[in-house]
Amino acid sequence: MSQEYIVTAIYGPDDEDKFHNAESDSAPGDPASASCIASDSVPSDPAPDRNDYLDPHPEVEAKTEPELEPEPEPVPEPQAQPEPAPSPSPKPVPEADSPKGTTLADRMDRDSMPREKLMKNGASTLSNQELMAILLRTGIKGCNVMDLAHDILKAFDDSLIRMSGLEYKKLATLVKGMGDAKAVTIVAALELGRRMAQERVVNTELKGPDQIYEFFYPIIAHHDHEEFHMVVLDNRLKLICEKMLFKGGQSSTSVDTKIILRTIIEYGGAAFIVAHNHPSGSARPSREDVDITKRIADAARAVGLKFLDHVIIPKGAPSIADAGDAKPYYSFQSEGLL
Repeated sequence: MSQEYIVTAIYGPDDEDKFHNAESDSAPGDPASASCIASDSVPSDPAPDRNDYLDPHPEVEAKTEPELEPEPEPVPEPQAQPEPAPSPSPKPVPEADSPKGTTLADRMDRDSMPREKLMKNGASTLSNQELMAILLRTGIKGCNVMDLAHDILKAFDDSLIRMSGLEYKKLATLVKGMGDAKAVTIVAALELGRRMAQERVVNTELKGPDQIYEFFYPIIAHHDHEEFHMVVLDNRLKLICEKMLFKGGQSSTSVDTKIILRTIIEYGGAAFIVAHNHPSGSARPSREDVDITKRIADAARAVGLKFLDHVIIPKGAPSIADAGDAKPYYSFQSEGLL
């Protein structure tokens, strides 16, 4: 390869004259000049690559920093929820039994309502209607509790005696829509009253027909059928027990004298009184009443027992206090038939 080519290849065409001038200044065989043109010699430093001259600023690969994971967004702390405002008190719902859509309390002063009146003034200050309303608790559709109590009492002429002993089924059908629960409550209360009335005379001597009438009246006066009852007495004429022995129809009942005597002996009685009711409302004895009374008297005399009286109690009869001079019952003893 010629020296011109080498010079041209290394330095380029513009530097070719400089190379020749330098060559003329050097002596032939000078080692310094030979080291520059020797085609086969290796320079002490490696020759730069032609590409280095063409691109003197090679790109340096940028160091990439490792990507950082994004920090999690902070979770906001739950804020305390404000307490809900207290809901307004519900308005009273009108009772279903009020035809005008208002409750009984809306139309009555609170102190005059039956329950509150009893708590404030005592049970004795309440009328029968108010006491009945407390037992009923609520009215029925189309009828508030006070009106319902009034209607029930009116059906029995405002007489608790006439209601005493009434079967709940009959009472439940008396007022449409009243139901069994209210009827049972009333019957239970009346039964407690009847038993209380009996307790008052347990240790009382039943010496006269007035006492006998007052004792049996709440037990049998209200029935629509005949019932034959008896009280067994001791030697001092104190009550031992009261028993219903026979039950019949609307006009009569069968009586067995043997059952009467056996019951008296079983209870250790020395005397007895019998009574039965007349659903017809009349106290006058029938022919059968007179006959059975005579047979009982004869049987008791035969075994040494005292038959004190037979009293007939008509349905709907008033109390002794309300009857005045007229006797609301029939007494075989008072009439001289014993």
